Amino acid sequence: MTYARLLDVFYTTHNPDRQCAPGYQYRSEVFAYSDAQSDAAAKAGKDRRASTRVTPASTFWMAEAYHQQYYGKKGGGFCKI
Repeated sequence: MTYARLLDVFYTTHNPDRQCAPGYQYRSEVFAYSDAQSDAAAKAGKDRRASTRVTPASTFWMAEAYHQQYYGKKGGGFCKI
């Protein structure tokens, strides 16, 4: 899958301007490994008027076990938008 296609799927299936929980820790974010990816992500977000932050990729740390599969554990439906 190309990065452009990944961005298209992300922005088609996720509306970053309609988060359920407010706050900095719940913001939408796209991580880029190069300037080209960063530029493509910024353009894709701007084209869709989305407030997604684009950040250089760095070390990925797995979340604690209680955060894993959160949607499935909580049964979905916790967000009414």
